[in-house]
Amino acid sequence: MFRCYLLEKLIYVHPNFLKLWYNFENPEKSEPFRLSRHLLQCQLVNHVLQGIGLVVIVTDIWDIKDEYFDPVDGGIFVRVRFRCKVYSPVPRSIMQATVEKIEPDAVIVRHLGLPSVRFPLSSLHPETLFNAEQKSLVWKKTQVAQADGSAKYFETKVGDKVKYQVDKVEYDEHKRISPADSDAWTVHANMKTVPLGPVHWYSTFHKHTPAPAHDLLKEALNKLDPDQSDRLRFLRSVLPNRK
Repeated sequence: MFRCYLLEKLIYVHPNFLKLWYNFENPEKSEPFRLSRHLLQCQLVNHVLQGIGLVVIVTDIWDIKDEYFDPVDGGIFVRVRFRCKVYSPVPRSIMQATVEKIEPDAVIVRHLGLPSVRFPLSSLHPETLFNAEQKSLVWKKTQVAQADGSAKYFETKVGDKVKYQVDKVEYDEHKRISPADSDAWTVHANMKTVPLGPVHWYSTFHKHTPAPAHDLLKEALNKLDPDQSDRLRFLRSVLPNRK
């Protein structure tokens, strides 16, 4: 999910920016904090940090320290502490996304413009098949039968809203900072169990399979007198006697 991190990074300020950094003519108008945030935004936003997640925005700068002069071109290196908002899927969390592409052996979904997640057929409901003509996936739901006893079929198409459960997130140990569209991380997830998968599936078959009323609930309803307005007396008649 979305989290807030306090991080520290060494950044390089090019000589072209030193006038804004120091502003010798009017020191009160120097903007090191604003310039630091701008440089961090360019370097980190829409990038994956190893073991942390995808940086969405650099919110503010906490402090700037340890300026080092670069004798090669006259720039400076500074150590900056900053806060940023990061997106990182949490294991066992349920998320909703939109089907972006369907392949013969997998379905690809995307959530809020974030990196896509690929589901092989093995991570979907059992008995899920690829429909080459419609370019969709079809799930044969044998537990929910038609009136004639035949199985019910549910289809997944591009554009459908789906829910999935995150199993784990793996980061590439060789890449500390990588663009979001790279293979810097892999999200392992599944859509095997109810109520995972396309959202419209369950509004379809739950309508035909209402949950049976519990025996205790039936017994309590039978004891309810339509003319009985005393709620306390009714509860006493339903609940077991206690000494």
